[in-house]
Amino acid sequence: MKNLKEFRNQMLDLFDCGEDICIGRITTLQTLHVATVKSNLDHFLRNIEQKKDLFRGVKKLHVRDVVNPESITGLKVAFPNLESLSIVQFNVDGLMSTKAANVGRCVRPCNSLGLKYLELISIHWQRLGGFMQGFANCEELLASLKSLKIRFVISPRVKDDLDMTEQMKQWLLGMKSLENVYIAGLRLKDETWDWVETFIQENKLPIVFEEGEDEIFS
Repeated sequence: MKNLKEFRNQMLDLFDCGEDICIGRITTLQTLHVATVKSNLDHFLRNIEQKKDLFRGVKKLHVRDVVNPESITGLKVAFPNLESLSIVQFNVDGLMSTKAANVGRCVRPCNSLGLKYLELISIHWQRLGGFMQGFANCEELLASLKSLKIRFVISPRVKDDLDMTEQMKQWLLGMKSLENVYIAGLRLKDETWDWVETFIQENKLPIVFEEGEDEIFS
């Protein structure tokens, strides 16, 4: 497979690639998809954290079931040329755990990766206010990003969303420097959508909302 450009292993815990992670030796590899069936990817990510330049050619990485977002912090060592990261958060133990569900916790560890494209997917219920707060202090990440995609497969619980007007405005304005932002699966009140759409147009924000629930994979 000397010319292989894309590799997928959605069952890494059942069919691993060996302690040396042999797929890292494929110099032509550009896109890598990894996931597990019964566990999570934390062990895999920690295992490659000190393996400098292991995936030098990989620019796109798709990961699923990352319980501890801090595992993402060291990705730059193994993936020095990483440009695009897609993170799918599932609930491993079957419980609606706020700690595991908070996609916002995935944002800060991405700060130092120098990404151009970031996709966050959540199937968990969570407070929208807490999700938006997860983007606080992420100027470094937003400065490098060109594209951001957020998909809620199960819409977050929204309570009195009109009371979050100022918080949402600041969240939207924080993404003004990006080329395009796509947010799907968010359910808000009709009156909230009215001012959000007007606010986006008036401030010429590169943001597109898709109402309702989205699919997990495109």
